[in-house]
Amino acid sequence: MYWDHKYYKHSGMIGFMGILCLVFLGVPATVFLSIIYSYAIFYIPFVYINLFLTIGCGAAVGYMVSKCAKLGKIRNNTFLLITGFGFGLLSEYVGWVSWLFALSEQKYIILSPGTILEIMADLSKEGVWSIHGTTPQGIFLYLVWAVEAVLILGFSTFMVWHLLGTKAFCERCGVWVKGNDSISLLEPIANPGECKLQLEQGDYTTLESLKKVEVSSDHFTVIELYHCSGCNALFLLTVKDVKVKINSNGGEDLQEDLVVRNLIIDSQIYERLKNHWVNGDEENSESFPDEMEEQPLSDVPSNE
Repeated sequence: MYWDHKYYKHSGMIGFMGILCLVFLGVPATVFLSIIYSYAIFYIPFVYINLFLTIGCGAAVGYMVSKCAKLGKIRNNTFLLITGFGFGLLSEYVGWVSWLFALSEQKYIILSPGTILEIMADLSKEGVWSIHGTTPQGIFLYLVWAVEAVLILGFSTFMVWHLLGTKAFCERCGVWVKGNDSISLLEPIANPGECKLQLEQGDYTTLESLKKVEVSSDHFTVIELYHCSGCNALFLLTVKDVKVKINSNGGEDLQEDLVVRNLIIDSQIYERLKNHWVNGDEENSESFPDEMEEQPLSDVPSNE
């Protein structure tokens, strides 16, 4: 990672160990989850439950793949997206093989994609399940299958990206960044866009001026600070604008909008922000300097 980058960026490394973890851990996990999913939707005659099972399968596959990629220390966003999508395809394929095996009363294992498509065409003529006395057939049944595929592919890809695509890695220590401090329930930022520009320019005045708000507040700011505890040379700042909204069931949903994510800061600013709201320090401390002091390149971990 070069110091002239304002934000942390993955180095693009994949590595042999990453491939091994995906092949020998990710593939078996995906196959296992997909078999469980296919048998569940075959024997559970409730379409609405099957919808949640489909979402759960895609999310579970993405979660397991992200864990494998994390273990293999893969830091390539494009590769992570392709991997999430690819394992989603694998899950969809294994799901169909397992579902047809259950449909044949455990007599036939059909592995040929072409044969599977032919069987799907035959099944679409009469339908395979009913809802409210209606049996989907033809194009409508194909649309249902397409939605199922999109959910599995979409959630598997999203989970890999969400869990690993934005997680920082210290190239100097060769480890994922674990150390973090969270400062929550601060006043909402009046102009997030302007605040973002200020932070990128090393001006922390707006952030420093935020006061604590009540726990019951439905709009507030959250600050997350990350650092590598191994070398103490990588420090990152994430700021979120959070709104609490009441859903149709009367529960609370959190809507998070990023102001900045993984903005590179130095150790002095990290400690200053970490301690600024402790014991009312926001009332007495001086403002941050408008510009961050430049660190020597030798003190900054390299991504290359």
